[in-house]
Amino acid sequence: MELKDISANKKYRVTKGSDCTTLRAGDTVILDKSNYLLCPQAGGFLPPEEWQQLKGVEVKPIHKAVEYLTPKEAAAILSVTPALIRVWIKTGRLKSAVKIYGTRWYIHKSEILGLLQEAYK
Repeated sequence: MELKDISANKKYRVTKGSDCTTLRAGDTVILDKSNYLLCPQAGGFLPPEEWQQLKGVEVKPIHKAVEYLTPKEAAAILSVTPALIRVWIKTGRLKSAVKIYGTRWYIHKSEILGLLQEAYK
């Protein structure tokens, strides 16, 4: 699968890297809702105008690709504020939360749906 064909909020493994060393085989990438390509191994994120220019990059979905949510999206599902989601992240209640590039939090969708199920038991 080519890089241009990926879906937002799913993890992919790079199987064939770019000619430049921006993305290498084995790197993990996530396309966020803003169309930025997040890649911790590359040291940050690539804006659309950069990653869409990369030629020859091939990726495959990571087995059982995990869908990620932003704090705002998680808050909407749980009917709470994004600020409360961030408090839960900082206090360790949301164990799947990962911070990418020092500024953006992502939470596994399955954990949020699990909290929603608990609330309605």
